[in-house]
Amino acid sequence: MKRTLLRSTLTALVAACALTASAQGVAINSTGAAPDPLAMVDVTGVAPVRGLLIPRMTEADRLAIPVVA
Repeated sequence: MKRTLLRSTLTALVAACALTASAQGVAINSTGAAPDPLAMVDVTGVAPVRGLLIPRMTEADRLAIPVVA
C-alpha cells in the first residue's frame, strides 16, 4: 500500500515538473502579440527604439565588480 502511494505521488510530481519545464515563451511587447514559440524571451517594440541590450563583459570585467555586503 505504501509503495503504491509512493509511486503514484512520484509519478504525479514528475508529470507536474515536466509540464512546467516546457512552459516557455515570454513576450515583452506593447501590442499583445504572442511570443515566438522558439524563443525563451520575445522582445518586440515600435521601430528600432526598443529592445534588449545585454552587456558583453570579459572575465576580468566581471571579476572587477566590487562585492557588496
